[in-house]
Amino acid sequence: MPSPTNPNQIKRFVKNTLGCTCPDAVFDQQEFDSGIAISGIDNCKKLCIGERLLIYLIDTESVRDLSSSIPSLVSEGRKERDSRHLNRFRLVLGAKDVDLISKQAKKIFEGFNDLDDKVHLHVVSMKKIDKLQ
Repeated sequence: MPSPTNPNQIKRFVKNTLGCTCPDAVFDQQEFDSGIAISGIDNCKKLCIGERLLIYLIDTESVRDLSSSIPSLVSEGRKERDSRHLNRFRLVLGAKDVDLISKQAKKIFEGFNDLDDKVHLHVVSMKKIDKLQ
């Protein structure tokens, strides 16, 4: 994966928006892919921070059905996290209507029986994701 064009912007997003408490040194290594497909969803972005944290950034406008997409994305993210020996996986959904998507997504996410405490779901304004390069 290539490096992001603005690593400080990525660091601010991960720490301030997602609430990551990783030490600053972790952010010295960042990998960023944009315009990729993940679980059949186009125009996704993927971040790997310090060989510890994997983040999928998904535009919910590209998702046809949250109830099938979220389980697929979580499954793929966990597999990638584990195969790369990373510590955490965060699924970040970008939405125009954060409150509506957040309610739907959390209901689906909380329905998983086999989640570990190193998988997290976030719903943020799509504008915040669009700023990442």
